[in-house]
Amino acid sequence: MLDDENVYSKAQTELILNKFFSQNKPRTVKMLHKVNSNPNYMFGVLIANTDKGHYRITYTMQEIDGILLIIEMRIEVEKVK
Repeated sequence: MLDDENVYSKAQTELILNKFFSQNKPRTVKMLHKVNSNPNYMFGVLIANTDKGHYRITYTMQEIDGILLIIEMRIEVEKVK
């Protein structure tokens, strides 16, 4: 997230995301791209407009034991407006 590429536990992820979204209050979110042709694997790109700027959020979800889980999420400053 924003120049930090690591793997985090669920608890660490919740803290990091809570901090990011408390510092960057979302105004609007637009779905830019979505791939859901495979029922066990999904990918999407969102553009989030916050009070501090625009961010590109990419996520990958996978079904594991019948539960859809986020296995990767990236938040980057959106360079194209």
